[in-house]
Amino acid sequence: MLRQGQKKDPVAGRKIRDEEMVRCGYYLTAGEQRQFKLLAISNGHSMTELLRQAVQDYIRIHKHKLPND
Repeated sequence: MLRQGQKKDPVAGRKIRDEEMVRCGYYLTAGEQRQFKLLAISNGHSMTELLRQAVQDYIRIHKHKLPND
């Protein structure tokens, strides 16, 4: 039985909570990674923090395209 706020992962099928952090991998060119890291540090942020914010912004903008839960 799923707890409130818990869903089945559509890919892996295991139970997850929406707020649970999961590890992801991504690829950048060496130049992208270097510039991104320098910009993140110079603005007092981590790359992970900025990536998570970018993903949240993207989801917010395109959420209307997602199927209903």
